[in-house]
Amino acid sequence: AQLSAAEHSLSNLTRENLGLQATIDRMEEHHRSSVSLARREAEEEKRRAVRDAELAADEEREAAALARKESAKLTVSLRQMERSLQKMSDELKEAGADARVVSLERQLADVQMQLR
Repeated sequence: AQLSAAEHSLSNLTRENLGLQATIDRMEEHHRSSVSLARREAEEEKRRAVRDAELAADEEREAAALARKESAKLTVSLRQMERSLQKMSDELKEAGADARVVSLERQLADVQMQLR
């Protein structure tokens, strides 16, 4: 009777051990899956961050190029204005219109300051 009880107890312990081992196996598999998923998500986030940084750099380069282009246009316009004001000033000096010359020379000085 004791032997039978011991065999029954051993059988229960064996079943319980197998159940625990199956639980451990499932937990380890779940852990491996979680780690793998976390790595994939981290890699994807890194790729997104790099892509976003590259796009931002492209936008900054485009903005800088546009700013240079606009600055060049403005410089050309100011140079044309400078030449025009200088010509008008010279013509007025020749005609003897001194008060108008002073006003034009101030405008010319303003344009020249903007060019600097």
